[in-house]
Amino acid sequence: MWYVKLCVVGSIPTGPSIKMRGYNHPISVKERCLDFRKRGFSYNQIVKATRIPKTTIQNWVFDIKLSIKAKKCIQGRIAQGIVKGNQSSKRKTLKIIPQINKWTKKLVFIIAHFMFDGGGRIDGYTYYSKDISQINRMRKMMLKVFKFRPHTSFSYNDVIRDTYFSRSLVKFVDKKKKEMVSYIKKSPKKHKRCFLKAFFDDEGSVRFDQKYGNRKVRGFQDSSKLLELIKKLLSDFGIKSRIESKNEIVISNKQSIIKFQKEINFSPKIFFNSKRRNSIWKKDVEKRVVLTKMIKSYF
Repeated sequence: MWYVKLCVVGSIPTGPSIKMRGYNHPISVKERCLDFRKRGFSYNQIVKATRIPKTTIQNWVFDIKLSIKAKKCIQGRIAQGIVKGNQSSKRKTLKIIPQINKWTKKLVFIIAHFMFDGGGRIDGYTYYSKDISQINRMRKMMLKVFKFRPHTSFSYNDVIRDTYFSRSLVKFVDKKKKEMVSYIKKSPKKHKRCFLKAFFDDEGSVRFDQKYGNRKVRGFQDSSKLLELIKKLLSDFGIKSRIESKNEIVISNKQSIIKFQKEINFSPKIFFNSKRRNSIWKKDVEKRVVLTKMIKSYF
């Protein structure tokens, strides 16, 4: 098989230079690129060897015709890379998860978080959060229930994205999300509590301004049906709430806020985002700490 070994250029030679796309490159470097292309190297190989931008190399060598043998070699390497990537992807998406029929606190926790701060696609489910503690809780639970570790990436706004690649998981979670809406209404209180805590951990906030007497626990959700469900579940714990606007539920009654802290509360290390433009917090503060301060201000 035709093969040429590449050596990465450690230093750029000096001498006359040619300006291309805003960069000054020695003529010797351009000549080296031309030579590599004539010998059948791909653009990516030349970039690796010369550290010159791919677009610049393309402008230099676009009119050099490759031999049939060189073309076949490059096409072969591309095909091998595609097959390798597809095999890796296939292994991930074909992962089979246990089909759990009985509802448990762990399963309620997982499905609830996927409902509130998750997103499904054809090959997997993603959970989003800025709180590393919340991400770690989800990872721990997924590992316990499904023996499953995520692929982690980060969004431009510091949101952590944990994706669990499995078509089997997608079908299971979609099915359980539909079942959850009817099941949770008549479920044991410990399951209702777990569901509500997942909602407020993912979508909840505290509004506390003692100067103006502003004390509220708030939750946000685009689905009006889910907001009605949250309101119904809160009432099962004797917590009065109201739906304001299309996507907000509010608890503002003194006794209801106290009951909320006792029965639901926020999980530890769930923080307000101090980096937001409209944030009144100059540093990261736990939501449960602010809730405690708010309740103490009543007395």
